[in-house]
Amino acid sequence: MTVHKTLILCFCLNWSHFSGIVCFQQQIHLPVNTRQNCPTQDDINSDHVTARRLIEETFYSTCGGDGWKRVVFLNMPDPTETCPSNWTLHTAPVRGCGRSSSGGPSCDSVVYPVRGQAYSSVCGRILAYHKGVALGFFNIWVGQNTTEDAYVSGVSVTHGPPGARQHIWTFAGALNEEDNEFYWQYNCPCSNINVTWPYRLPAFIGNDYFCDTGNHGPRFNTSAFYINDPLWDGKGCGSISTCCHIQSPPWFHKALIAPTSEDVEIRLCNYNNDNSENKIITQIDIYVK
Repeated sequence: MTVHKTLILCFCLNWSHFSGIVCFQQQIHLPVNTRQNCPTQDDINSDHVTARRLIEETFYSTCGGDGWKRVVFLNMPDPTETCPSNWTLHTAPVRGCGRSSSGGPSCDSVVYPVRGQAYSSVCGRILAYHKGVALGFFNIWVGQNTTEDAYVSGVSVTHGPPGARQHIWTFAGALNEEDNEFYWQYNCPCSNINVTWPYRLPAFIGNDYFCDTGNHGPRFNTSAFYINDPLWDGKGCGSISTCCHIQSPPWFHKALIAPTSEDVEIRLCNYNNDNSENKIITQIDIYVK
């Protein structure tokens, strides 16, 4: 039984004209409408329990409760899905959205309206792959150190207009996982646990970030596409990394300082040009309440 890792309600129906599993959205929603053969009684404690656990682990265990409203949804493995106008469609080796700009440091922004919905909590996830180099928080050390700047090699999630952006969450892509001091400034603070990271992240980020890499080798290639390990999925961390355990990726949960009804902005940022550095986003789910 295949179950999407989000909140899905599934019922087994045994009507005269139909027998099968029907899955549909409730509160938080996905374009799901799957039908399968109903499990036998012997399956109840296997497939159904596993499905329920997957649902709880991937959303409720982090976000909890009901009443969430989805304000951002992007599912690029779906061949009918298109990228927002400010991002560029990539079809190989993975299907996803990358930056449209070619220079850096800079960000390509997409604003998602909440349509007046007041909210004080945000929960979500972003999955992506990285191409070439990924420089983590290196941009900060060269002066890109506010919410208005391209402060990360990755994705910045904020609310509020330009000039008054308020940080929600940051998704950083790092160069690799190596237990040495040579490339520390391009790696995650949580990646090289035996190397002292001499700087602190800006206060506006705090601990509200995920940092990950798809490159687990000692070298890097500016033209390589690291498709074996997606970014920010909470899996695949090496022995010298604690990034898969900090803040429980893939889902983040942020309680805002004050309620707001401002739109959610997602910025895809690089330090270099896109030929040598890019993040290809495949999935986004953002909910507010």
